[in-house]
Parts: sequence; structure tokens; C-alpha cells
Amino acid sequence: VDVIDKITQTVTDSVKFDPSVTNVIVNSANKAYLATFGAGVLVYNLDSQVFERNESDPLPGGPGMALDKSGNVYITDFGTDSLFVFSPNHQRIASYLVGDGPVSVAIYDENIINGLVDSGGKIARSFALRQNYPNPFNPGTTIAFEALKGARFRLDVLDVTGRVVTTLINEFLPAGQHQVEWNGKNSTGKSAATGIYFYRLTTEKISQTKKMTLLR
Repeated sequence: VDVIDKITQTVTDSVKFDPSVTNVIVNSANKAYLATFGAGVLVYNLDSQVFERNESDPLPGGPGMALDKSGNVYITDFGTDSLFVFSPNHQRIASYLVGDGPVSVAIYDENIINGLVDSGGKIARSFALRQNYPNPFNPGTTIAFEALKGARFRLDVLDVTGRVVTTLINEFLPAGQHQVEWNGKNSTGKSAATGIYFYRLTTEKISQTKKMTLLR
């Protein structure tokens, strides 16, 4: 993960570690939360350039994260079907059993700046991602979304470890309805195995992930 100075557009620090990072958010205290599939959530202080919670002591959960206006972080835990809430100093203040392997979470609150909401408190969405159909599926399924404005979109299929199986879209698309079919094959053309997969749609500012099931 590279840390880039927003003024000079130069890399000020590079952090290397083994878990695959699937989501990154930064709070008002300049702390970056790095979510992974299966290895917890790491917390990196951008000012001191040190980990407050590293690979040996991560916050539980992943991959979904969101911040509220008090600086509390909400983390989905795919493995335990739970949602955890942590204070800015990493103390757990709540936990909820939500079921069905949650992979994303959003906080609809006023005046939050976390990639989902602008400074006026309005939802800063650039797209609306739909559930794939059919689901479960064999051999293919259709993924649809609405682009609310023109932007560069990337649509990846990931396995349960967070590794990219194939990339279905990586281009600028105009506003409007779009859809693409995944044929159940990886980037090399080989058929993917039966199991749970995720599709993640990403723009410059936000991303959203949904789950799907391939049956052979």
C-alpha cells in the first residue's frame, strides 16, 4: 500500500504485508484502516507512519468497513456473520450477529466524509450495484449496475480469500444502465470451482461488494 501526498502527488511511504487488502478507509485523526479477507483489520497511523494494530494484533473482521461522525469504525466479519463497532482508540463497544457473511457496510449519517457522503451530508454515490441473476448460478450469471454519472469503473470477481479471479470491466462508462455476464471462468479461461464468490464494483471514490454462489 502506497501513501501518497495529495498536494505533491508523490509517494511518502510504502507499507508491505502479506494479507490481501480489500478495503481502506481513513478517519479524521489520519488513521488508515486496512481490511483484509481472513486476516483482520490493520490500523496504520499516517502521521507517525507506524501500525497501531498490526498483523499480530489486528482488529477482528473484514472486509467491510465504515465510519460514523464520532469516529467509531464499523467492521463486518464475514467468517462469524457479525458486525463489530470499535471506538477510535480500538475498544469494542458493540457487536451484532447479522448473518449471511456480510462483506460491506455503510453509515447513513450527516456530515460524514468517508467516501460515501460529501461535506454537505448528501450521499455521494456514483453507481447502484444490483444483485446478480441468477444466483446461485451455473454456468453463467449477469451482473447489472446503474452509473449515475460517467466514470471509470472496475468490476472484479474475487474468491473467498480476496484474490481477484477475473476482471470483467475496467474502462470509462457513461451514465446509464450497464450489465455484464460472468461465465464462471477465471482470467486464464479455466472454469472456477463450486463455491462462494464476490463481485466488487469500484470507482475512484467508492466501491461496493456483493456475494454470489457458483454451483457445478
